[in-house]
Amino acid sequence: MEKIIKSKMKSCQIVIYLVGNASFRSKWQDAEMKLALRQNLPIFLIRIPKTTGPVPQPVNHLHAINWEPKLIISKIKEKTNSLN
Repeated sequence: MEKIIKSKMKSCQIVIYLVGNASFRSKWQDAEMKLALRQNLPIFLIRIPKTTGPVPQPVNHLHAINWEPKLIISKIKEKTNSLN
């Protein structure tokens, strides 16, 4: 599984993860988050409206952004501009 994820994430500059009611149970997301952390990629957690599921364990130190397009865009721009 990790080989597949590595090949797919080679060209990624950021990782956006949608947090829902059961998304934390995904084995794929767990592997993706761990790889993103190892690669020091900026990770953005976005809370799906009307859900209350927990943030995935590998990134539970991060806070999910509310589903507000202007806020999401602002946070991504803020983080990616600081990387340049």
